[in-house]
Amino acid sequence: MIKINGFKVEVGHFPDGTQCITFPNSILFNYDKENNARVVVTWFYDSEEELFTLASAVDWIRRNFINNPQIDLALPYIPNARMDRIKSQGENFSLKVFANLINSFGFSKGFAFTVHSSVAEAL
Repeated sequence: MIKINGFKVEVGHFPDGTQCITFPNSILFNYDKENNARVVVTWFYDSEEELFTLASAVDWIRRNFINNPQIDLALPYIPNARMDRIKSQGENFSLKVFANLINSFGFSKGFAFTVHSSVAEAL
């Protein structure tokens, strides 16, 4: 589940399985434009499918909020953090891949309440 400033992003699916994402108008109405407040995206990770929802949320915020707001990401924990090193040939460094994707969204700040390791925190 993903929330923007506390408001839940609604996700349905089209018959082919792709997402149909709806952002509540109340997100925009409750934003403090005068003080250029931060927008906080909270991701309560359920599945990797939500990575697309997160990308769509960031895109929607950048297109709909005036004054190019600062966007922060809050996570209860870091997904893929247990794969924080490669132990044998052929293993995927999934934490690094995940971190690169998240970092490409250009969040101003990131908060994780549970960090598995210093590697996860650094990435």
